[in-house]
Amino acid sequence: MKINKVYIKGFGKLKDYEIEFEDGFQVIGAENEFGKSTIMEFIGMMFYGKKSGGQNPLKNTGLKYRPWSG
Repeated sequence: MKINKVYIKGFGKLKDYEIEFEDGFQVIGAENEFGKSTIMEFIGMMFYGKKSGGQNPLKNTGLKYRPWSG
């Protein structure tokens, strides 16, 4: 499977964010606190679903990555 493009409407601090991937190996690089881990968590959730951790936002990815914009 090849991912060509990812569009994030609202996930954590990312809002209306789009990233396109080219052929070959990809590296996501940006300054600290940009959202690199958030992008990776989003892609993981699209394949495997969210982790259920009750009401603990550190264990429940649905709560941890609620859109900051509401």
